[in-house]
Amino acid sequence: MAALISTLRRRCEGGTAPALTRVGEAIRWLCEIVARAARMRLPGHLVTYLEGSAEAVSLPPHDWLRWMTGSAPPMPTDAASPHGTSPPEAAEPDRLAPAIRATSAADSDGQRRMLGRALHDDVRRAFAAVDRNADEHAEQTQRSLNRITALLPRLTDLLERHGQAPCFARAAVQWLIALLESGLGPRALRSNSAYRYYGELIGMVIDGLSELTLAEADEDALADAYAQMLGTVSRRRVSYTWDRLREFHRFLVSHHGTPEIDWAEIVPEGMSRLMAPDAGLMCWNEYRVALRLLAEDASTDLRERRLQAFILLLLFRFGLRVQECIALRASDLLRCGETWVVLVRRNAYRQLKSDAGVRQVPLVGPLDPLETEVLQGWLEHADETAGEDRCAVLMSRDEAPRRLVDEQRLRSRITDALRAATGSITLHPHQLRHSFATRLVLLLATSTWPPDPLRRAILQRLIGPCDPAATRRLLLDTEDSSKRAFWALSLMVGHASPATTLRWYLHAHDFQLADAFDALAPELEVRLDAVTASYACGYRLAPTRHRFVIDEAWVLKHMTHGACGSVEATPLATAAATLPPRPVRSEPPLAPIKVDRLLELSHRRGRIDASMPYRLMLAPEVISRLLRSEFACREAATYDLAESGWPPTPGRSAMNHLRAGSRQPAETERLRSFLNRLTDRSREPAWRASARRAAEIWIRRYRASCTPLVLANGSEAQAVASWCLASDIAADRLVVLLPDDDCLPSDLHLIGPAIARRPSSLPSARSTYRSQGRVRIGLQLLENSAGPLTHMTQLHRAMHVLAAWLGATDDQQGGT
Repeated sequence: MAALISTLRRRCEGGTAPALTRVGEAIRWLCEIVARAARMRLPGHLVTYLEGSAEAVSLPPHDWLRWMTGSAPPMPTDAASPHGTSPPEAAEPDRLAPAIRATSAADSDGQRRMLGRALHDDVRRAFAAVDRNADEHAEQTQRSLNRITALLPRLTDLLERHGQAPCFARAAVQWLIALLESGLGPRALRSNSAYRYYGELIGMVIDGLSELTLAEADEDALADAYAQMLGTVSRRRVSYTWDRLREFHRFLVSHHGTPEIDWAEIVPEGMSRLMAPDAGLMCWNEYRVALRLLAEDASTDLRERRLQAFILLLLFRFGLRVQECIALRASDLLRCGETWVVLVRRNAYRQLKSDAGVRQVPLVGPLDPLETEVLQGWLEHADETAGEDRCAVLMSRDEAPRRLVDEQRLRSRITDALRAATGSITLHPHQLRHSFATRLVLLLATSTWPPDPLRRAILQRLIGPCDPAATRRLLLDTEDSSKRAFWALSLMVGHASPATTLRWYLHAHDFQLADAFDALAPELEVRLDAVTASYACGYRLAPTRHRFVIDEAWVLKHMTHGACGSVEATPLATAAATLPPRPVRSEPPLAPIKVDRLLELSHRRGRIDASMPYRLMLAPEVISRLLRSEFACREAATYDLAESGWPPTPGRSAMNHLRAGSRQPAETERLRSFLNRLTDRSREPAWRASARRAAEIWIRRYRASCTPLVLANGSEAQAVASWCLASDIAADRLVVLLPDDDCLPSDLHLIGPAIARRPSSLPSARSTYRSQGRVRIGLQLLENSAGPLTHMTQLHRAMHVLAAWLGATDDQQGGT
């Protein structure tokens, strides 16, 4: 072999090149020549990976096997993290720590730190007092004192006394209590060890986290604070502090819903060995299974089912963080032609860590029918809920467009769906960003589809229906491979440099190397057979003695036990995948404001189409029942829609000050604000009975030709007025109108004295016979600017909505 390589060297470097006498030296020369050629032919990120100048994180075995084989190997329930650390998603505790609410006792950072140090001083004194009591107890009883049982009530009392201390300082004391309580169980932790854990962090927590609250701290603010805290620690102690900080943050996630952070971005410089790689991958078919599970989750209501499916779509298809999804505004999701684009930018709900986080992320690849239904349906709902409110969030609470949803509940359920679809017990939502980055690097770096069907299937499992050429055309404006690909990738993920993306987020180096070397194989293979090579070198061909049979005996002698064993695998869960059970959240009761939105869509905008269930987040059968109820109430009350402002009113008529007039946007918002206030009261039986009585009277007495509500007796007026007062309409804004012909009812005294009386010309009350309407009384809402309703037309519309709502919900309650 050395002679053959020497001949090759003389051909390459000329006849004066010295001969290679040693086999090892000859092989090293050949490797250098091949490596020099490989650097020019292989992709740059693969060359740096081979040379070791750029690190990369490999996938856990479970994720790698799922990708390579399309099957999920069994994973024991007690399996640890693939890198020997605790899973990033902490297990649910048996009992949550008490909620910590922010207080405003301190006006400056210095005062907050002073309150935090006062709490810490009392904790230190409590430990010192228990130590003294332990010595006295040992002298008097000749027994050792259980320090943990003595400390727990003292620390709990300190938390109650120091309710004005900063949130994170109190959370640190709660963590100390949790550490002490763990010492009472199988995992014994001595009290002095728990205090040492607490003492390692409490000073940095008071100095660095006093200005933050648990409710408002997002992942970027926590990451910045943690990075500054680690920067103040000596290099000798940074490893110990790092472990304690991660334990403390795991406690915050489990008990207070604090968001997870990307620990890879805050690891101290030169201390990357502290960071256990948190790699993970999800294939395309697994994502579709998880999306279906969330969209059909029977443990929650219709709105939350579609919300959690929408968030999973944003995580997997756009590579966003969970908090970036939660804080998106309604104007941050755009459709440019056939391309969906998400704008990630700073707003009042979230601050980005750096300018690199500000980005535009287009959708790569087509949408399947379920994805289209989820995406388009939620946008229809957000458009109906937020309207023209530019400050509204895309995923808000129901009928509260500026309030964020419960992130911890959604994160927990999405994690359940990911693990049910993949069979992995360590997969969590942040690893979908890893899947997004790995999928993009394959799409950007794959010039042609692999000819091998097996390798093509492996690639297809990860990229799904996406086309590499179309992806490069979208992101790079060219279908050819480009060195700009990794900068485009880092921009899509939100990193300032491709170095972070290459090191922590890409996990397909081995697969890409195999594909690249297969393309180079025809150029690197030796084209001389053994006989021709020996003749060219002038040596006699000698028979080889290195012939052996690879059998079971050879494997037992040369291979590690189990290295060549078959991998037990099961088909990926599809239809059999189910979400773990949790307490069922029933459908929320139908609110009156939903009826107003439905009537607005059907009567005013004429939008009775397939998108209505998504806009209102109501089942089609509920919409049908409401429309039937509304039609019956409208027919019984002779409520004329043409005069009520429900359908569009011509501009000429809108300029006139008619009784009904045109329904302006400001009037709509005022009426909906009033109906929104009634949502909580609609669950009260007394208020509901009062509203039912008032709606029945309104249906019986409403006249389209008269502004006030003309009633037949004082009891009817008292019933309607009582409902108005119970609905926060002030008594000084109501007036009782007395007919000028003195045809007054005998029970006028039933109306309370707080409502003013005024003579007026009133028509007859609506009745079956004309003579029965002569005895009458009127009730009117005076025009005002304070609200909640400003004139009588709005009151009529509110009664119309309530009558339809009561008719539909009463029928439903009677049927069940």
